[in-house]
Amino acid sequence: MRAKCRKIIDHGINCFINRQLVYNLPESILGEAGVMVIEHADFDGTERLAAVTGGEIVSTFDHPEDVQLGECDTIEEIMIGEDKVSSTPMRAMGCLDAFG
Repeated sequence: MRAKCRKIIDHGINCFINRQLVYNLPESILGEAGVMVIEHADFDGTERLAAVTGGEIVSTFDHPEDVQLGECDTIEEIMIGEDKVSSTPMRAMGCLDAFG
């Protein structure tokens, strides 16, 4: 698990978005390296996020040099009713993309 986290960290990212649950140990390892973890992101939201940030959806982490990273100014966690939703205000794109 630590080796997989190291591979993720080696991408030089500050936010890791995952479609599944992220357990406490990897979340802690990534957090100590300054990587924010967003879990339970839905597939459509992840695809939209990749499209507007210019990033690539990847499922393996062996070759960070081959991965196109996305960029955004801000990631916010907002409450809608009793649900937490993460969003990225895309000011330059003129839209708000919510995922998770």
